[in-house]
Amino acid sequence: GNIFTLNSSYENLAYDTYLLDDDINGKFNSLVDIKRSVFQTRDIVTSGRVNELNFSYAYSHKDKFYLGLSVGVPRVEYTSTTTHYENDGKDSMQIVFNADSTYSTTYIDGLPNLHSDYVTKLGFNSLVYTEYFKTQGSGLNLKLGGLVRLNDVVRLGMYFHTPTVYFLNDTYYNSMSAAFDKNPKSPIDSKFPENGGYFEYRVLTPARLSFNSAFVIKKMAVIGLEYEMVNYANAKLLSTKTYDFAGVNKVIKTKYKTGHNVRLGAELNLKPVMFRAGYALQGSPFGDVASGSFVRHNFSLGFGFRGKGKWYFDLVWVKSLTTENYFLFTTLNTSAKLDYNATSLGATVGIKF
Repeated sequence: GNIFTLNSSYENLAYDTYLLDDDINGKFNSLVDIKRSVFQTRDIVTSGRVNELNFSYAYSHKDKFYLGLSVGVPRVEYTSTTTHYENDGKDSMQIVFNADSTYSTTYIDGLPNLHSDYVTKLGFNSLVYTEYFKTQGSGLNLKLGGLVRLNDVVRLGMYFHTPTVYFLNDTYYNSMSAAFDKNPKSPIDSKFPENGGYFEYRVLTPARLSFNSAFVIKKMAVIGLEYEMVNYANAKLLSTKTYDFAGVNKVIKTKYKTGHNVRLGAELNLKPVMFRAGYALQGSPFGDVASGSFVRHNFSLGFGFRGKGKWYFDLVWVKSLTTENYFLFTTLNTSAKLDYNATSLGATVGIKF
């Protein structure tokens, strides 16, 4: 190929910062010797939130049948910054130019036809590659639910959540900074798009259908069980140009499956104190249910207190476990298995009025 076929967000950044060099035969040489060991680190920092404003209506018939309707307006914001570092700490990649403009290197396979620009740069020292991405926007959805109380012990219910349509916009850029042995404190920088990119689109999430039940024991304890089904293959990305996401939507349709989620919880009411325990299984969007990558297990314990007045207090502890495969680069088939183990603690103080 040639320099005009290089991807502006990836390998062209390396070309602009002299990490790639082309020769007269249209081949590219890497100034990072892949047969040498370099020190690599990668930092991934993400932050975000999803807030939702709900307009709800509820109806009860003879204290036996209950119906609910809610229109939701979610607000989304998400930011991700991935920073990849490489450093030739042992100075294993050296280039030495001679008086007659010839040169010698410590690169294992050499560097043929190296351009004279490298007289002022010499061998590779370090690089920093950054991917920045921010999404924000709002959406719209509808939630319907019903509950029937068969008797004082058994209650059955179901709900349906329509797909949420999000109207989103992205800002993004990729950048590369490379330093060489001649002057390692003066790196060469490149960024694409130069002033940052911007893109508007829509995301259609899959609908959710759930069946649930609850069992009340002598007005002192309750056990709840819920099953939820989500067909992730129905998700879509949309824009003003159909072909923008034609390939992505095809992959979603063929790769993603129906997800199965199960939630089990219990509460013991020893007025004014309550104790709670729960378990939630979130199935993988690729079809795995009880185990496998992207299957999440949540275990929780809770404590509640209801005062004589109108105030109340709740405390919850949650342990989350899951695994996933992480690929350092999309062009590499080698992955790392990440074991995710997180513990969170939440507290609620409320006043009824």
